[in-house]
Amino acid sequence: MTEQDKVKTVLAFYQVSNQLKNIMIDPNNQLSIADHMFGSMILSLITESELDTKRDLAKEIRMIYFQQFLKLPNALHLLDQIDHRQLALELNELYYSSSAEAKMAHYYQMLDSVLTKMITEKGIESTDCLYYEALKQELFIPKNGIEYQKYYHILEFYLLNHRLREQVRSGWTPSKWNVKKDRLEHISEHVVSTVGLACAMNYVFDAFHDSSFDEALKTLVLHETEECLIGDITPFSGVSEEKKMEMGHQAVETCFQNLEKKEEYVRKLINFDFKDTPTYYCDKLDADLQAKVYEESRVMPTLEENQHSTVLQDPRIKDIIRQGAETPFDVWYWFDQDKYVDTPAFMHVLDGAKKYQLKDLVKNIDQTISPTSGFTKKIVFKNYQSE
Repeated sequence: MTEQDKVKTVLAFYQVSNQLKNIMIDPNNQLSIADHMFGSMILSLITESELDTKRDLAKEIRMIYFQQFLKLPNALHLLDQIDHRQLALELNELYYSSSAEAKMAHYYQMLDSVLTKMITEKGIESTDCLYYEALKQELFIPKNGIEYQKYYHILEFYLLNHRLREQVRSGWTPSKWNVKKDRLEHISEHVVSTVGLACAMNYVFDAFHDSSFDEALKTLVLHETEECLIGDITPFSGVSEEKKMEMGHQAVETCFQNLEKKEEYVRKLINFDFKDTPTYYCDKLDADLQAKVYEESRVMPTLEENQHSTVLQDPRIKDIIRQGAETPFDVWYWFDQDKYVDTPAFMHVLDGAKKYQLKDLVKNIDQTISPTSGFTKKIVFKNYQSE
């Protein structure tokens, strides 16, 4: 695959996966497929932390992600282009539930649906109430006092993270980019989107070659935990980077305080803040690409229409516009491009987002791929396609 083809594949992957944020699985509570994937990933991660399950957690996270991704139009054709052997083997396990990770990926999605229904229908706001309901329905059966406490902490952390499924990414709100859409991206959806983007960058560019892809996925699932307590603070919220980091570190200490792996998780997120890892770049690039998606969908006001927003009043943004930025994505591109100076793969994808229309890349996906070729020969094409 040429460098240009790699860029196009990642961008098409992102455009297709963005549907996970738009398909409502719980319309009454405005929860998308991605919102529920987030809850499933949190359950997977926190259960491994508290019960020390000895399973491959990163593999479980990937299975939760791709179980839903594979149901989207064009998903299989994209994976044919990627043609990654290890991913194909994992998805084969997933389809046949032939490994512990595959079985638990299915289980956590079921468990998240049940717990989410409890929380939303009964208006549950406390861990005590959620635990009572979970025990009543025998979702957990603690064998002793130690297990009772561990399951309590699992639900405590899960309920805390439920807040991220109710919070909109503040950059899209009326005071910032003022996206004209009835339903804006949730923080939880952004988290799931970074997991998918990390997978695409790894399978297409091998972008994690000098670090651990598995550890990156775990970090990405947790990377917005601080926002459970401090909300989504952007570069245009009037809070200095130093102050935000201080607030964030205090928040994660509180969020993880009752967990067995508290020190490991806090260390992951402090390292994430060093901003020189592929994990960090996935977080930043996801926001850039979501801005591109909104602009292409014509729900992002023009710079002229949005000139009184706090973003466009910022001196840094005024300077970018004076230099020639003509569209909202131009601003995102120029504001963020220096972040990727030491990581060519991510910079190439950002350049590609400026050059191409993401929707056109999806339209141009080769629909003539044979069901017996490439990636889809390694998994059960007909079965996934029919679901």
